[in-house]
Amino acid sequence: MDEVTALNGNYLFTSNQNIKYSLSLKSLQCSREAYAFKLWLMFKHHGLEHFQNLIQKYYKNQEELINHLSDRVLYVVEPQYFNVGLWFIPKEMEVKETITDYTAAEIEKIDQLNLAIYDQILKDGFMKVNSYHFNNLPLFIRIIVHHGNLTTDIISEIVAYLYKIYESFGSSPCKSLI
Repeated sequence: MDEVTALNGNYLFTSNQNIKYSLSLKSLQCSREAYAFKLWLMFKHHGLEHFQNLIQKYYKNQEELINHLSDRVLYVVEPQYFNVGLWFIPKEMEVKETITDYTAAEIEKIDQLNLAIYDQILKDGFMKVNSYHFNNLPLFIRIIVHHGNLTTDIISEIVAYLYKIYESFGSSPCKSLI
């Protein structure tokens, strides 16, 4: 381990570390301390059932968000883990069965719309979302629902917010892939 951190890069460690108690000097994660130790402490304190309940809650959050989106104007990508990915389809375009049914020109329009909506979300600072391009497909917006305080009311607020931005760009209702 000493060989790995021997150069003591100033970007790796914080200046206010207590060297005597710092686990960062004994971990490849450097300034991030030792997450495995923290995880072990959480398991010791909360127990396995607590984490099982959290994971079940995250899946329920995902299902609820998808159900809200399906009733609204969003095109939903098949979810993975605690992610919900979605495309907004421009008003002038027909909603097709899958995203790959669109032409290259249509994909470009979908991409531009989603980039504009994503930029608006970032500008507003209402919530933290990610975006991603995958295999020449348009940018999709990704919402991650693994937050312990996420409630039905908050999910409804998120959907209302997304719907408001979507409408401001002149989009039309879309059907869900799910």
